[in-house]
Amino acid sequence: MYFHRHNFIGLIYRDYVFGEDIPSFKYPHLVKHIFFDGPIPSDYFFSMLLPLLNLNRLDMHLSALCCLEEAKLNNMQLRQLDTINIWGHKLTQGMFTSTYSAAKIITNLYKFLGNYFPQLKNFAVEFPYDAHQEIQMSKVVLNFLSMHKNTLEKFKIEINLFTGAETSNTFETVEERELSDEAKKVSKSLKLKSLELIISSLFQLRLFKIWTSFGEQQTALASFTGLSFRFQPEILIHLCARNSHALTHVWISRIMLVDNGRLTVIHCNIFEGCHNLKSLLLEAMPLNLDQPSLISCGDFPKRIEHLELGGLTITSEDIFKITQMLPMLKELNISDAGSTSTFGLRTEHVQKLVQDRKIAQITLYDSINGPIPADGFPNGNPEHPKNLKVYSFGAFEVKLDEFGYYENLARDEWRPFVDDEDDDEM
Repeated sequence: MYFHRHNFIGLIYRDYVFGEDIPSFKYPHLVKHIFFDGPIPSDYFFSMLLPLLNLNRLDMHLSALCCLEEAKLNNMQLRQLDTINIWGHKLTQGMFTSTYSAAKIITNLYKFLGNYFPQLKNFAVEFPYDAHQEIQMSKVVLNFLSMHKNTLEKFKIEINLFTGAETSNTFETVEERELSDEAKKVSKSLKLKSLELIISSLFQLRLFKIWTSFGEQQTALASFTGLSFRFQPEILIHLCARNSHALTHVWISRIMLVDNGRLTVIHCNIFEGCHNLKSLLLEAMPLNLDQPSLISCGDFPKRIEHLELGGLTITSEDIFKITQMLPMLKELNISDAGSTSTFGLRTEHVQKLVQDRKIAQITLYDSINGPIPADGFPNGNPEHPKNLKVYSFGAFEVKLDEFGYYENLARDEWRPFVDDEDDDEM
């Protein structure tokens, strides 16, 4: 079945139910965006896609590749295509192997990525759920990136491999070392503005090394997003040193603070040169620490508007510096910074924040140190007084209301610290 809205066509095939007639568009030159989700007969796929000479964006789930004729994926003349998103989430390994032909999908994916699209600017790809193919898949993706080095601006790679074939072996083979070198070489030929590395695997060390090697070579990034169970603070040093003039957005989650049993501390002075940085998210794997893991918070760039810090123990003094020394800060979110000893925002400083009314939205989870008033913190509005509640798990979420005073966020406005919603778009 299909639906359309303006110049957008969506095709969702979740059942093997097709008519006898081969579909086509009456005005194919008007179609700018198409997506395929689920298995579709080869003749249907190509009869709809190939006539779309003005197509700008193609979104495709990996399952859409399982029935296609490999030969027809050669030399696809989509010369106006500037965005390709290929994803495969919500497919477990069992579904992949029992419902869809993994071998066919991977073969067709390799064939598709052999095409050249002269206007391509944005490319996102998720690895198939087959750990045996990760090295070859990396080679194919790197070759595709190299072919588009003159036009590509945004790249996202997502690797979600949780299979029995995974290994935590740290030994690097000659092939893996050569591939890391190739990743560096390809990366140096690109001038990306945006890079996302999502490597959600505890064990795939070789993939992590290959793609972090790729990321560390970039020198013109305005935006970097990273999520992995193996990111260490060193990646921030490389990132900020090489891209300081351009960075406006940095989002790194699942940072590992312990390396070989030793705590690694993040010094905020690594951001000093990032004068254009406006949005920063740092989230570490939470640990019960008796020493700070984020220090020198007074060195954060003064243009930051959005700041999220999670799983990082921060002293009361440093958190207070954050609230007072960032004049453009609009949204502050601090989670698991500590609430005892010298950690967390002291209650008197929470009250000062409420009185200052400078930050549009404040979120604190388990990061308030000191006795919390039973009725909450008074918002200070003489005409419309309210008490700002601190809920379970030390959750304090407030925003400025229409009068310029704080009010608690409504429950339907609450959100988790890390946004795990599906994001299929670049």
